[in-house]
Formats: sequence, C-alpha cells, structure tokens
Amino acid sequence: MALPKLNTPIYELNLPSTDEVIKYRPFLVKDEKTLLMAQETKDLKTIINAVKIVIKNCIESDIKIDDLPMFDLEYILLKIRSKSVGETSKISVKCPDDNKTMAVVDVRLDDIEVEMGEGHSPKINLTKDLGVMMAYPSFDIYNKLVNDETNEIQMSMELIADLIHQVWNKDEVYDDITTKEKLEFVDSMTTEQFNKIKKFVRDNEAKIEAGALGALILGGTMAKAKLLSGQSKKNYYSKKKYADPRKVQRPDNFNF
Repeated sequence: MALPKLNTPIYELNLPSTDEVIKYRPFLVKDEKTLLMAQETKDLKTIINAVKIVIKNCIESDIKIDDLPMFDLEYILLKIRSKSVGETSKISVKCPDDNKTMAVVDVRLDDIEVEMGEGHSPKINLTKDLGVMMAYPSFDIYNKLVNDETNEIQMSMELIADLIHQVWNKDEVYDDITTKEKLEFVDSMTTEQFNKIKKFVRDNEAKIEAGALGALILGGTMAKAKLLSGQSKKNYYSKKKYADPRKVQRPDNFNF
C-alpha cells in the first residue's frame, strides 16, 4: 500500500525587476540535503549549481532561472528561506553610533525588499544623442564569470559587452548586436564614457562568496539586503521612472 502524499504549501512573490507574480514552495528535505552537501565542499561552482537546482525545484511558475538578475535570485532565495527555515534570522550589524561595535539582531526576512538607488536607471547617455540601455547581471552571466578562466581584463570587457542590451541614437535603436560588435563599440569609447558603464556594472555586480549562498538559505541572510520596514517595494522598470529594455522599440521611449 502506497503511503499518503504530503501537501506542500504554495506561496507567491513579486519579482523586483518586473513585478511579475511567481509561485514557489519551501524547500524539502531533499533540497536541504543538496544544499548541505554542496556547502560542505566550500567550492563556489558546486554551491552555485546546487542553488540553481534548488530554486528550479522550488519555483512552480514557468520562468528561466538563468535569465534572472542576481538581485531577483537573492530575493527569491530569501523568500524560500523564510518559508522553509523561519521568518527571522540573526545577523551581525555595525552600530550606527560608532560604526565599529558589532551587535546581533533579529531580522524579519519578510521586511527585506530590493531598494533602488536614488536616480538609478539602466539608461546611460554617452553623448547628447547616443547612449546604451544596460541589462542587469543575470545568474547565467555570473555563473559564466565563475567558470571563466580567461584573464581578468578580457573577462571584464566581455561582461560589460554582455550587459549592453541596446545601443540607441536619435534615429534608431540597435538591439540585434553581436558580442564582437559590442566589444568594438566599447573599445571606441572615451575613458569618461567607459567609466559610466563601469559604474553601472559596479553598482549591480553580485558579491557572493563560497559560504554565503548556503548560509543564505540554511541560516543566514544576504549581505546587500536593505531593511525597508513600512516602505513599499519599488520596481526597477516602473512605468513612471524607468523603461523596460525588453519593451523599448524607439528612442522616444527613453524620454523619462
């Protein structure tokens, strides 16, 4: 006689990047075993692969994990961790009085939201009539960087090229661009123009260490999280402020 099946609760969250509603479940014992075994290796590649497997297992909606921005991924991990292990987590923070003393505080994970920097935009003006629309570093790009053994300078240039979603001028938007064309375009920039691109990448890069991803789900929290108690979550591509690069068709859409 077959044993009865356990019912697993299903929850919903809004992706910070698009506000799309997705469904997810807590991780099960088999998922926790996958994470624990990966964490024991202390190997970043192994841990990233394990996290990817667990997220795919836990998400009930049809989305491509590899295409998600890293801040979406971290947000999903927090939500899964909250419903799986507990809605509070103990973290160490610096006291604002002296910016030195460390204190352990209980944090409600459901109070953590993705916070947008003041004046943030994926649109970068390189000249008065020419600019780029950047994409956010995705799980796929981050995973490629971890596994890439090319030299650091070449890797950085290819990362920047990968993140250029569109090039536009006053007459046209170019979105069917090869990596070679993007690299040649980057090479033609002035130092001032290139620094604008680098700033966007620095502001949105993922800083994840080998032990952090496992701790994120099994007992910790992400280092770059912001506590926004009482504040509503903002959307990177809010119609009022930012254009969604996936929907931009004409330069007129950049007027915001």
